[in-house]
Amino acid sequence: MKVLVVSILCVVVAVTAFSVQRCPTDWEEVQLLPHMDCSKFFICAFGEAVEFPCPNGTYYDTANSTCNFRQNVDCSGRIVDAN
Repeated sequence: MKVLVVSILCVVVAVTAFSVQRCPTDWEEVQLLPHMDCSKFFICAFGEAVEFPCPNGTYYDTANSTCNFRQNVDCSGRIVDAN
């Protein structure tokens, strides 16, 4: 049981660490960053990454830095919601 709990904790920490992007401390420009979940993205605000969801039926398009229709977005390497 302890091994299971420790394993789950390690996975949660690893996913959280990977999904939180680093924002530049120079926040004069708004910067959008991809999230590990294809249906979300980060906006850098005052050096902190703030998570936002894309509208239903869209994914975050890293090529255009915007939410786009799912069929137009390459989510390679990111989590894709099955819904």
